[in-house]
Amino acid sequence: MSPLLLSLLTVIACSRCEGDSPCAVESGRYYAVPPAGWDGESPLPVALHFHGWTGHPAQYYANPAVTEPFSDAGILLVLPEGIDATWTVDNMGLQGSHRDEIAFVEEVLSDVRERWPVDDDRVFVSGFSLGASLAHVVACELGGDQFTAASPMSGGFWEPVPTTCAGPPVPVCHIHGLNDSTWPIEGREVTEGDAVGWQVPVEEDIAMWRSHNGCTEASREEIMGPLTCTIWEDCASGSVVELCVHDGGHERFDGWVEREVAWFDRFAP
Repeated sequence: MSPLLLSLLTVIACSRCEGDSPCAVESGRYYAVPPAGWDGESPLPVALHFHGWTGHPAQYYANPAVTEPFSDAGILLVLPEGIDATWTVDNMGLQGSHRDEIAFVEEVLSDVRERWPVDDDRVFVSGFSLGASLAHVVACELGGDQFTAASPMSGGFWEPVPTTCAGPPVPVCHIHGLNDSTWPIEGREVTEGDAVGWQVPVEEDIAMWRSHNGCTEASREEIMGPLTCTIWEDCASGSVVELCVHDGGHERFDGWVEREVAWFDRFAP
């Protein structure tokens, strides 16, 4: 086999990190699910989703109820993997991997762009539980420079809430269960051995985003299936902040993927 052909085959093999085959970057791994029927050339919107504590990307890439709505919308689903099934989130005060998660996310985004043609106007971030915490932090740190919109679910910042964000404003929709006991909507103290962390009340998460995005007191309420959403649209940045609650607990409500895809689609250029 010629060296040129061997090199070409190596490049092709390295690019095929899809489904249950992870893609490797310097700080860790991620999984990717391209949309079915993609022509191999058209730029792809990207949805980055962070799993919860003790979770794994397999909860998503192996579940057609998750992958098919993203596929139908033509979105490349990207699923970063936490070290030891957890994330190290700013201020949480608990044990984590101590990886620089912001640097890891930047590595993932850079690697995704090397492997696939990316529609840079449609790159979204979301997460569940502790993964939602990371989505909040990543959206705050990288903001509109990297992301078109953010949709964290059932998790938020840890005390103290950031007073400023390094990244420019980005539309945010936070979703939370009113009966969530793992991450109560009013926040709580969490202990792990001698370590202590404080989950921020959701109203403080929203207040931070409203301040960062320059939103006024003007708001409206809308019922969207199981969700009751309070929406701030009069924002100086031209973005939006939404708080959507449901009657459930610490869970992904039925239809969450479709809701997430619809939220992202609102911000397509």
